[in-house]
Amino acid sequence: MNTPPRLPVLVISLRRAPVRREQVRGRLDALGIPFTFLDATDLRDAGTDPDFRRYDRARFMAHNPGYRKKDHLAPGEIACALSHYRAARIAAASGHPWTLILEDDAVIRTPRLDELISAATRLATGPRPVILLNSWCRGAHSPSARRLPGDARLIRPNRETMLTGGYLLSADAARAIAADIETAGIIRGIDWWIAPGLSDWSHLLSIYAVKPDPILQDAELPSMIAAAGRPGGGNLHAGTDPWFGPGAGLVWSRRKWYRLPRNLLTLLGRRLLDYRPPPRPRP
Repeated sequence: MNTPPRLPVLVISLRRAPVRREQVRGRLDALGIPFTFLDATDLRDAGTDPDFRRYDRARFMAHNPGYRKKDHLAPGEIACALSHYRAARIAAASGHPWTLILEDDAVIRTPRLDELISAATRLATGPRPVILLNSWCRGAHSPSARRLPGDARLIRPNRETMLTGGYLLSADAARAIAADIETAGIIRGIDWWIAPGLSDWSHLLSIYAVKPDPILQDAELPSMIAAAGRPGGGNLHAGTDPWFGPGAGLVWSRRKWYRLPRNLLTLLGRRLLDYRPPPRPRP
C-alpha cells in the first residue's frame, strides 16, 4: 500500500484545465496522497501578469551565448518557469525541509513512495539539494549510485539532465531558485538542471535523480508547454523502466503512441552512454 508522503505536495496545473485536474486528483486520491493545487502561470495573462517581465530576451542570450535552438525561450517555457518559480517561493516559505512538486500529468508508479522519499532525502547531503523523481538524463557517475528501497538507486547525473514532472525540492534549493529568478530574472529554462555550455542550475544546486523513475508523465495528455507555444505537440517521457533517455524505451505521444523497441534501445543506449545501472542483487 502506498503510504502518503509526510511533506507538502504541490500540483502545478492550469486553472482552465479542469479535465487534467480531475485526472490527477483521481490518481492522487486513489493513493491517499493529500496535495494542493498551484495555479500554473497562464500565457493568456502575459499582458497583465507583472512576473512575465522577469524574462528579457537580451539578458537571456547574454547568459547563454551558445543557445541556438530558437535564440530564446518560447512563451510556454517562460510560463512554465514562472509556475515553478512560484512553487519554489511557496516551498521556501512553508517551513518544511522538503516539498514534493508535481505537474498535473504525473503518474506515480511506485507502491513505496513515502519510504523512497525518506531514504532519498537522507542521502541527498549536498548543498541545496534537488531530487528528480522524473527525469531525462544522459548519464551519471556509477560510483555515486546509492541504494534505495526496492530496485531504486539515487544517482548524481553528470551530463545533460532535464524534466520537471516530479521532483523533491529542499527548502534551501527553493530559496536559491526564488532568489536567483528575483535578482537575475529568467536566464535559463526551469528544467535545465544540467545543460553543458549553458547557464544551468548545476552551479547553484546539488542535482540528484532517482532511477528507475518513480514518477512518469502521462503520455496521453498533450504537453501544455507545446500547446502554449513550443513547436510540436508531443510529450516525451521515459517508458516502463527508465534509467535515462535513449536507453530506456521512449514513448512519443502526439496524435498516437509510438513505442520504440525497448530491448534494442536499451542495448544501443547503454553502449552510447557512460552510465551503467548497478547490478541487481541476486536472490
